[in-house]
Amino acid sequence: MIPLVEYKKMRPFFSFAQPYSLSTFVYINTQPPSSNKISTHLLQQESSNTLRKDKHRESRRKMTKVHPKFPNTYEESLCDSKAAVVLTVWRKSLLFNCDGFTVYNSNGNLVFRVDNYMNSTRDNIVLMDASGLPLLSIRRKKLSMGDCWAVYDGETQRDPIFTAKKNVSILTNKRSLAWVSAKKTILYEVEGSYGQRSCKIVDVRRNKKTTAEIKRKDAMVGGGSFGKDVFKLIVEPEMEPRVAMALTIILDKMFRSY
Repeated sequence: MIPLVEYKKMRPFFSFAQPYSLSTFVYINTQPPSSNKISTHLLQQESSNTLRKDKHRESRRKMTKVHPKFPNTYEESLCDSKAAVVLTVWRKSLLFNCDGFTVYNSNGNLVFRVDNYMNSTRDNIVLMDASGLPLLSIRRKKLSMGDCWAVYDGETQRDPIFTAKKNVSILTNKRSLAWVSAKKTILYEVEGSYGQRSCKIVDVRRNKKTTAEIKRKDAMVGGGSFGKDVFKLIVEPEMEPRVAMALTIILDKMFRSY
C-alpha cells in the first residue's frame, strides 16, 4: 500500500487530459517519504498560496482606481477648482454591451460616465458621476427644426437648463458647429472640427472667450496619438465641467459620422 501522505502528494499531477490512471503512479515510491520531503512540499504549497493572494490583492487595488468608492467625485474634485480642469474622455462604456463615455480627471480617477445599452434609445442620455448619480439628462428635441438637443438637471423633464442646436449653414459659416442658448439668449458658440478633435466652446457674452476645448491626447511613451476615441477636454473655471461634458456628448451625436 502506498502511504496516505504520498498519495496526496501525487494527486496534483493527475490530469484527465492524459490517458493515465491512479495505478500508473503506484510504482513511483513504495517507501514512506522522509519528513524533509514532506516539509519542503508543504512550504512550496504555502508559498504558492501566498503569491496567489498577493496577486488577487493587487488586482483589487487596481480596480478601485477605475471605480472610486467616494460618491461625490464630481462635487469634490471639480466644482471648487479655480484653475482649468483637464479631463481625459474615453468614448467607451465600462459596462459590457453598452455604448457611452468614461471620463477621468488628471489623477486618473473616474469622474463622469455614460452607459447606454445597445438596444436603448439614442435620444435620451444621462450623464452620471462615478457612483452612478445622474447629473444631467440630454434629450433630442423631436419637434424642432434641425438637430437640437435640450439639457435638464438630473433626470427631470421640465425647464431645460440650456439647448444646443447644430449649425445648418456650414457653407456660410464653416467654423461654427453649434449654438448654445438659454431662454432664447445665445450663451456659447462651438467652433472648429469635432471630427478632428480640435474645437472650442467660446462665450458669446465675453467677446468669445474660450471656456472649454477639445483636443487630441498624445501618448506619454512614443509621442503617438490615442486616436479619436480618447481625447482631452480642457474646462476653464468659468464653465462647469458637467456642462462642458454634456456639450461634448451632444457634439458627438451631431458629428459622430464625420
